[in-house]
Amino acid sequence: MSTFSAKRPMTVIVAVILVITIGVIAFTRMQSTLLPEFELPYVVAYTTYPGAGPEKVELEVTKPLESALSTIGGLESISSVSSENLSLIIMQFAYSTNMDSALIEMNANIDMVKGYLDDSVSSPMLMQIDPDMMPVIVAAVSVEGMERVKSSDYIEENVVPAIERVDGVADVGASGLVANRLLIVLDDEKLDALQMKFDQKVEDAFSEAYEELDSAQKEIEDGLKELEDGEADFASGKESAERELRSRQRELDSARSQLNAAKAELNNALAAIDAGL
Repeated sequence: MSTFSAKRPMTVIVAVILVITIGVIAFTRMQSTLLPEFELPYVVAYTTYPGAGPEKVELEVTKPLESALSTIGGLESISSVSSENLSLIIMQFAYSTNMDSALIEMNANIDMVKGYLDDSVSSPMLMQIDPDMMPVIVAAVSVEGMERVKSSDYIEENVVPAIERVDGVADVGASGLVANRLLIVLDDEKLDALQMKFDQKVEDAFSEAYEELDSAQKEIEDGLKELEDGEADFASGKESAERELRSRQRELDSARSQLNAAKAELNNALAAIDAGL
């Protein structure tokens, strides 16, 4: 190499100048990025089931969706997390998989089982894990001359909305903010005393109600007894009246018979008088 450089110095100089020129051009055009664009072969299926426990979410949501999604081409592994009100299914694909085609196929498979899910189950959402979803700027903010609570309120009400209005900002999240909270601790002894007073008042109220009920029951029983006595007196009076009526009827019948006999005798007498004349 040294012999070649000694015999052809111009060629070596031109080659060195060419390498330096290419390096300078590449350096000036090279972009420095914290997270270069690349595609991760991970997809998360997110489904909510309000009011359902982990076991119910596992049986009615996670297992049917896992069965439908496990047949996707290029899928290497699938795992799931079933918690209260929520089902998460994490899928890992081979790096050579076309994720756009995989997402289309996953949506088609979900549509086939979506009709069998409960009406309160939300439509499953597919989210491809993307490095662009991660925050690219982390900033620390403090307000001089303010307490932590007031500075937290100022940051949440003024700083965060101002950053959200900047073009190109998708989302802004604040952490470490301090808020006033009211902690209420109940006195067990006072609660027990109040509970005893409440129980005593309830017991007194029930006692009064039972006494009134017993009094009303006694009045009802007395009224029923008077009614029964009245019915007995009425029955006795009715029977006596019927006997008296029958007796008077017999007397009337006897008087009628006597009257008829006297009438017959009178008629005979009249007939005899008429015959004597």
